[in-house]
Amino acid sequence: MNFTVELHKSVIKFFEKNRDSKLIQRFSSALEAIAQNPTQVEGFDVRKLQGYECDYRLRLGKYRFLYTIQNEALVVFVFSADSRGDVYK
Repeated sequence: MNFTVELHKSVIKFFEKNRDSKLIQRFSSALEAIAQNPTQVEGFDVRKLQGYECDYRLRLGKYRFLYTIQNEALVVFVFSADSRGDVYK
């Protein structure tokens, strides 16, 4: 069962601002893995956020990407991307 991955406009702006090709490549690989199984992504550091039912975080180096899973629609929505200290604000 494949999920569709959607990005919030703030995540797109994050990548427009940070044009690190290595980070973009790693994020792209992670999105492919997340689309296959969003709760257990092999090879990437993904954890469920405490206090939230369907929210997870993906760690890539010093950056964090937050996403929510909408099981009914088979959609993974990446809603936040930033450095470790700023993403949870």
